[in-house]
Amino acid sequence: MEKSNKQAKDIIYPERMELWSKIAKSSEEDIYGGSDASFTLKTVDMLQQGKSFDEVYNMMCGLSVFAFGLVLCRIAVLTERGAEFFRYTYKRDGQEITEDTEKQLKEFEKENAKYAKAQRKRTAVLEK
Repeated sequence: MEKSNKQAKDIIYPERMELWSKIAKSSEEDIYGGSDASFTLKTVDMLQQGKSFDEVYNMMCGLSVFAFGLVLCRIAVLTERGAEFFRYTYKRDGQEITEDTEKQLKEFEKENAKYAKAQRKRTAVLEK
């Protein structure tokens, strides 16, 4: 978990680090032995770098159905483009998003936009 948290500090918004620590801890104890947490970090990083949704989706296609769903839900919470990617994935797969899920996605978008803006400000200060 310590290695996962060190990597996460460069990728996950500071405001989401407590949540990330819980994810990493539970991930270590699951059947994937932490690989789903590593994959979540890789995917969040790709989205934050501006990779296309197709590219991210295709990379995720090697996961089991369970792991895919797990990573997808985590992404929605952890990155500014996560909710949008969640919707893209559902649409691509021909699935409908429930009203409750859409409401939650909008809340994640609002929070993550605020966190991303704060992160950009922190980065700008460090670059000066």
